[in-house]
Amino acid sequence: MDPFRPPAVWAGVEPSFLTVGGSRRDQLAETGHADRLSDLDRLADLGVSAVRYPILWGRDGPETDWEWAAARLGRLDELGIEPIVGLLHHGWGPDGVDPLDPHYPALFAAYAVEVARRFPGIRTFLPINEPLTTARFAGLYGWWDPGARDLSVFGRLIVGQCLAIRAAARALRRIDPSIRVIVNEDAGKTFGTPQLAAMVDLYNDRRWLTFDLLTGRVGRDHPMWESLAAAPEVADRLHLLVDDPDPPDILGIDHYITSDRFLDHRRDLYPADIIPDAERGFVDVELARVAGYEVDGFWRGLRETWERYHLPLALTEVHLGGDPADEVLWWAEAWHDAMSAVGSGIPVEGVTTWATFGSCGWDALLRFDCGTYMPGCYDASSGEPLLTPLGEAVMATASGQPPAPLATGWWRQPYRLSYPGNPDVAA
Repeated sequence: MDPFRPPAVWAGVEPSFLTVGGSRRDQLAETGHADRLSDLDRLADLGVSAVRYPILWGRDGPETDWEWAAARLGRLDELGIEPIVGLLHHGWGPDGVDPLDPHYPALFAAYAVEVARRFPGIRTFLPINEPLTTARFAGLYGWWDPGARDLSVFGRLIVGQCLAIRAAARALRRIDPSIRVIVNEDAGKTFGTPQLAAMVDLYNDRRWLTFDLLTGRVGRDHPMWESLAAAPEVADRLHLLVDDPDPPDILGIDHYITSDRFLDHRRDLYPADIIPDAERGFVDVELARVAGYEVDGFWRGLRETWERYHLPLALTEVHLGGDPADEVLWWAEAWHDAMSAVGSGIPVEGVTTWATFGSCGWDALLRFDCGTYMPGCYDASSGEPLLTPLGEAVMATASGQPPAPLATGWWRQPYRLSYPGNPDVAA
């Protein structure tokens, strides 16, 4: 693409489908979108040119509901909206499929091929959403199934997902070399007190792991090699990604107000309700609440990702729950930073308003029952989606009149500060 072409306005439907504590979480059902074909006309009203849309492996059980998919892809085609098709979103696939099985990548690639053959009009796939986030939450923190707190399980999950993406990308490109593959990941960066410098470095090396694995960068000199390769089966599979990568066409950056983190060894300075388990020995809080740091994650994420990989980029999830005015300002900052990146020669293909019809339970990371409903461009809490101020802002952006990035969001105000920050950094 022309590096100076303005990004397109994209939308995304929150489709997380995963198992938590043995129970399924299905965001398409919980938000009601699964039963509202008319939502696609609402996407057209926003004026978006593309939408991240799910045809999820395993959501319908052993047999995919191809009629559901065909109706929605057909309607998107009639409306002139390109589907960016996602195949997994924080889940692993059908019941009985084991992401730790060495045959997992081939099984996933077979599903990707089936989707492409049934719907040859699909030009862009985002095969697996945020592999690193899923591997952390399911393999390191024990929050999602398989509920592990084990570095070797984490390594097997992240490498297995990246091999699955590589296998799917390779198979799809054999069908049609013009198919594009997007891979997205949370772009959060970690800061901290000097006493935790080694941990901060570990987190910041790990933040690139999805993109590094898929671009063949995780060789023996990579900071994460030793910990990932500790399990023999992972070491063997790592060599496949190093020696024979199949890089994505576009790298997607997801950035939330909680993405950037601050690690602090001074546990006594923090309220008891955020003190972690004793074995961690430090607190981990959102940088936006810490004195002495600027909230600049969109611009920093775009710039640092471009400098590292020199591949086209997109902002693939832009969302802020809370006050409607703040949601508009968060969107405006993302759009402004994307335009600034384009102006400096960084190709940004799209900016994506996320969870267009809302989400349920993400305030608790899906670990409990439905939880808090948060609207997006539409508020579907009543069952009938209603346009929100964010939706109006996205609509205006798509028509060429984006809102101004006013520095009035709560993350720009002095009252945002809840934590002391690094004593070596001026507030």
